[in-house]
Amino acid sequence: MFHGVTPLQSLPEPTTNREERHKVTMRNAQILTHDIFNLFQGESAMKRNIYLTTILVILTAMILTGCATMQSIDVNARSRTFDADYSATLKAAVDYLNSDGWQIASVDKDLGLINTEFKSVSGLASILSGEERYKINFSIQKQSAAQTKVIANMLHEKKSGGNEFKSGEWTQANMTEGKAIDKYNEILNGVQLKIIK
Repeated sequence: MFHGVTPLQSLPEPTTNREERHKVTMRNAQILTHDIFNLFQGESAMKRNIYLTTILVILTAMILTGCATMQSIDVNARSRTFDADYSATLKAAVDYLNSDGWQIASVDKDLGLINTEFKSVSGLASILSGEERYKINFSIQKQSAAQTKVIANMLHEKKSGGNEFKSGEWTQANMTEGKAIDKYNEILNGVQLKIIK
């Protein structure tokens, strides 16, 4: 069916710099487009154009959305330094989690670690996008007597592969980088609102 098929070229290693990631993504798109064109070279012109158009639309959508996992977000975008002492910040983080419906799995006051259980997304969002759940871990770090840094780390999972006979499995989910940063800002703003001045 496919004539002259050659293996995909090796793709560059991922990077954390946003500009470099864009360059790598564009280069990956060029490599994939070249390999895909070679893959469909033996097909009729009409079939080849339909295949290539479909694939290019998908590639363009991937490039424009820039998917990320919650953990791949730069630490500076998911941390904040508060003008409050260590104890007040730790208490504010616990108070925020409790008030927002998170079940706290563990709190280590000495190490400054707070871990939650998974919290499922419910309502219209779960109907539209399927079952999702989140888990938060906070690292609370004393910067000075009057300043404390909170680093948030979230795990976002979606259930996939289920049907009426089996439940499906939870897998790490991707979202746009902007949406992930918004989620972190929402959480850190919630902690800030609980800090008593």
